[in-house]
Amino acid sequence: MPLPIDIVIVRHGESEGNVAVNMALQGDESLMTSSFRKRHDSTYRLTDRGISQAKKAGEWIKKNIEPPKFGRYLSSEYIRAMETAATMDLPGADWQIDFFLREREWGDLEGLSITEQKEIFSRNLAVKDSEPFYWTPPNGESLANLCSGRIMWVLDGLGKDYSDSSAILVCHEEVVWSFRILLERIRQSDFAVKFNNKPEPEDKMVNCQIFHYSRRNPKTGVIFPYINWVRTVDPVNATFETSWREIFTKVARYSSSDLLRIVNKYPREINIPNGSPKK
Repeated sequence: MPLPIDIVIVRHGESEGNVAVNMALQGDESLMTSSFRKRHDSTYRLTDRGISQAKKAGEWIKKNIEPPKFGRYLSSEYIRAMETAATMDLPGADWQIDFFLREREWGDLEGLSITEQKEIFSRNLAVKDSEPFYWTPPNGESLANLCSGRIMWVLDGLGKDYSDSSAILVCHEEVVWSFRILLERIRQSDFAVKFNNKPEPEDKMVNCQIFHYSRRNPKTGVIFPYINWVRTVDPVNATFETSWREIFTKVARYSSSDLLRIVNKYPREINIPNGSPKK
């Protein structure tokens, strides 16, 4: 079943949580007060800068997507996403709140300072850089779980009811990554490079970054049966705006040698030659 002709995905604007965490990562945990840490992640408001970012995202959409009217408007039920959606001030917007679009579940890491996370869960966190797609926070949610679970539910619903229309979604950084993984068919090993190193502008995932996916060929106007083009923009600082990129220039196929080249990137540390070990 085809997806909507156009899907626009927007990360929320800068939130209280973003500011507190970014400062903590730089060694200043002064904003991680006991009262702040008792709040659930879902209640964080946008900062003044976040509100300004959301306005600029709305302006870009109204200027660059024609017409700026969507068949379906979906927002995460987290406060910062709803505030972003409302502040974009899109014409004729009729928002629906979808808890499937909530941010990734961080489990036992939720509410801890950066220092406490490293002290208590150092062994668990050590896996994150090497396998960010499959890594699971203690009692939390891996990106693999996120992709195969609720994000697939969202896409399935859009495909059933809005295949001849368009949709806009306002959500969160790692939820956007999950949509990217599914819509762009990003492999595990490629994702690790993109997620950890941010080699391309599209991988920065800045606040209010917009991803526009389409089944319509931007050169010919021909509509494909599947999403095949993507562009992305930082509408706030204008640090990047990519041209349309074709996602599937060809269907990926692998020979046995191709598979082994991928396998051999991972060194084997344990080997038992010639059968079972002697007892």
